[in-house]
Amino acid sequence: MLAVTKMTEIPIVDYFVMGEAVGIVLTFLFSLYYSRKQMQKLSTDIESKILNDLDDKLHNLLEIALAKPDVGKIFNRDASGQSAEEAGAVYALNISAYAFQMHKRGILKEN
Repeated sequence: MLAVTKMTEIPIVDYFVMGEAVGIVLTFLFSLYYSRKQMQKLSTDIESKILNDLDDKLHNLLEIALAKPDVGKIFNRDASGQSAEEAGAVYALNISAYAFQMHKRGILKEN
């Protein structure tokens, strides 16, 4: 005896339903991918903002130390009679150290 197999026909409407299901799944995957990418960018933006605020505060403190060298004792306990030149050197070194740290973290580029 021969086995007879019947093939069923799928109406064209069912193809559209399957395509819609695949489209919904792909849309979900794309939105998940881009939302994760956006969250990483937002995290970097927040970190950059915090570092920028810290830099501004350090800048203001060191401006005060340059204006009044005797206030420089706050930053350096051994500097009992710190001159304006020494306060300026400390300020320049802090700026260089900050720039180097930002370069190591990948925030600042080579140029």
